[in-house]
Amino acid sequence: MRVYPNILNYMEALKGRLVCDDRGEPIYFCGNRSVVFKAKCDGTVRALKCYTLDDPSRRERYAELSDALAGATTGMFVGYDYLDDHIVCADQNGDIGSFDCVMMEWVDGRSLTSALSEAVYFNRRDKIAELALRFLLLASELLRSPYVHCDIKPDNIMVRDDGSLVIIDIDPVRLRGDSRPRTETGTPGYRHPSAGKLRRADHCDDYPIVTVAATLFALADKPELWRDDADRVVFDPDECVSGYSRRMAEFAEKWRDRPYLLELLDMLLSEGAAIYGVAGAIGRAAVCIAGTEATGGDTEPAELFDDAIDCGHGITLVSLAGQWGYLARDGVRRFYPTALPFSDGVAVMSEGDGVWCARDYELKTVFRIECEEMGSYSEGLAPVKIGGKWGYADKNGAVAISPAYDSCGAFSHGYAIVRRGELYGVTDRDGTLSRHLSETVIVRDEEGAIAAL
Repeated sequence: MRVYPNILNYMEALKGRLVCDDRGEPIYFCGNRSVVFKAKCDGTVRALKCYTLDDPSRRERYAELSDALAGATTGMFVGYDYLDDHIVCADQNGDIGSFDCVMMEWVDGRSLTSALSEAVYFNRRDKIAELALRFLLLASELLRSPYVHCDIKPDNIMVRDDGSLVIIDIDPVRLRGDSRPRTETGTPGYRHPSAGKLRRADHCDDYPIVTVAATLFALADKPELWRDDADRVVFDPDECVSGYSRRMAEFAEKWRDRPYLLELLDMLLSEGAAIYGVAGAIGRAAVCIAGTEATGGDTEPAELFDDAIDCGHGITLVSLAGQWGYLARDGVRRFYPTALPFSDGVAVMSEGDGVWCARDYELKTVFRIECEEMGSYSEGLAPVKIGGKWGYADKNGAVAISPAYDSCGAFSHGYAIVRRGELYGVTDRDGTLSRHLSETVIVRDEEGAIAAL
């Protein structure tokens, strides 16, 4: 293995090019195999990555990555140039040689770790939630791309001054399908305990992406869980892989009406190092929070869910893990145990604990009502079950026809079919039985009018 320079060797070789802080000290960041200096190159401030350890495959991997990124328009990664034998410098043995380096875009901003720590310190839950959403969008793009980073963690993500996120440290990046032995297994705390068993890099980002995403959303709800050590996370991988975590159980209860976040918790409990389906889970979370544009046009948002019903007016009723929500341009505000498609201009849904509500096409609450069950509106009335019996509620949520039946049908042509026990009748909008209860089966014709058999 070739001997490389150390930090002091590089400082001596780059004297006059390094940018210093207020104390006159060079600005740099150390890693396990490299050091990144803030330097002036041709009048422009850049990030200069210099290596302290040898990696025989580095040059080949960068060449492949350069070819792949050349035609890409993505802003996921910082821009860079790999420079062969660019720095003439003494190595740690004092021998002079020339060494490769990477010239990168200097990102004005801070690491996600730093931004998160500040938001936690000032209890800015809104800021943490914003970082969580931005990470979802970045992760969704990465998972749809031909690249695998192999070391996703908050320290490797920069928050630009404009709030956008960009991935740095592109040394470990691989192209999907690369079957060569992996050199990166990720950072402890952000990798699955059995990550080393993965021979290919294709799914290396799955677990750390889910870990970071779940961590960010947990901190948005409970900032005090954050620790300053960047390698520690809210959900410990060793605890999660055991199949149970008290903290996960706490958030499972907290997120019971946000199934897109519950999915992340379920994935953290996965016994495998690769979490298949993570791209769909991250995409669903992004769409639920940010809206239908979050997929970048690559996927029809409704296809991400278990079921979808077009309600018109730009609203789709979607189901996920047995819950239902209304997907609009700005996302899904919440999920419900039961929710019905729009009918007669409103939709009704259960909020749980015996409370139902109705919302208009702007998803504004029209009313709330305490009842056991409710049906869709037709001709201004909806079946409602109170005290074990069915009646009808009007569009203000007031009981219009007292509950007295075992079932109530939808109104059409001014009438609805009702049942009490084995007896059927027809009621008008005033609650008057126009056809009294009898054993005669009552049906409607093709136009919806009442007919009897």
